[in-house]
Amino acid sequence: MLTVIGNASSNLSVPAPGFHPRIWVAALLLLLAGILCKLAILPVLEVRSTVVDVGEGRTTKKAGAARLGPPKLASQRIRSYLRLPDWIAARKRAALLLLAFYGEAGVAVLTEQLTSDESGMRFGAADVLGRMGNVLRKMGPAALPTKRGLISLLNDATPDVRHAAIEALGRGFPLSANDIPVLTARLRDSDTRLQMYAIYLLGKMGREATPAVPALIECLKMADWDTQNAAIDALIEVGPSAVPLLKKAAADEKVQGRDAILDALKRIEAKASSNGAPIK
Repeated sequence: MLTVIGNASSNLSVPAPGFHPRIWVAALLLLLAGILCKLAILPVLEVRSTVVDVGEGRTTKKAGAARLGPPKLASQRIRSYLRLPDWIAARKRAALLLLAFYGEAGVAVLTEQLTSDESGMRFGAADVLGRMGNVLRKMGPAALPTKRGLISLLNDATPDVRHAAIEALGRGFPLSANDIPVLTARLRDSDTRLQMYAIYLLGKMGREATPAVPALIECLKMADWDTQNAAIDALIEVGPSAVPLLKKAAADEKVQGRDAILDALKRIEAKASSNGAPIK
């Protein structure tokens, strides 16, 4: 009996020293998990910590932006952060503020947010773009997608979003005759802030805004004195090319706003005379 047992024992294989294959697999998985944590989770936590500090005033926006790295990398981090649910990504509006420090890379992310489902994010993106006028002007044609996004927001259901969008348009883009229909449509906006800013932008275009004269004359017929005065100033900037239509409107002695129309005529003629080019 002892002999049998001895023979059986001699046939048993002894495991070679070292790790079992399953242990190697588990170690490799842990290593991969650590790498993924560093690549995905830690950047999110870093962005969250930064935007919370900025949002609560513990650090400045400029210092917070510098913490997230160079513009392209930082903008990509914030883009990923904004795609996360709110219960993970706190203070998203503060994250938008940081994008103002990243130039063209920041503009790209802000442009994406102009189509956000949340009105607060649309407002925030348009508001920050309004602070980046120098960047947008230097971008030239590359900024056209941003301009189209802002124009689409002029029909937004939220007045604050529309107002932020039109201000960003005025600060960041040279306006031309092609933009006149967009601006004249805002002269009928229920928000007087938009009316006033649209009038201002038309006046800023000068003679090029001649096609908008009929719409500006309609503003002279409004009861609001501030709107009337803004329209007069805009018509003065348009100059003599506005005179024929103003005279036609003033010919009707019963027309509403006739005093404002006559005032605009008088001031345009006075400016032309002072410039040595009196209107005949």
